[in-house]
Amino acid sequence: MTEQNVSASPEPLIGRAVDCAERVVDDGRGLAYQVLDQARDVTQRARQQLEDTSCRVRAYVRDEPVKSLLLAAAAGAAVTGLMGWLLRSRRQA
Repeated sequence: MTEQNVSASPEPLIGRAVDCAERVVDDGRGLAYQVLDQARDVTQRARQQLEDTSCRVRAYVRDEPVKSLLLAAAAGAAVTGLMGWLLRSRRQA
């Protein structure tokens, strides 16, 4: 198109630009809905896995209270030791 054609009749170009923009917005909206659906599915699966794990842990604690207490104490000691080691190494650096 020449400059005269564009200045004489910009409506077709504007119409095409608007159509193109509407398609882009529609595609973006569809993609956003798709991502939201996937996030909802992942969240639901994670919630279900957390619930299942929580039930298994409660059953283990109920069935093996002494072992559970010893495991919790050992884990606490390990975390405390690791934190102490990390803090000491930071001070030395």
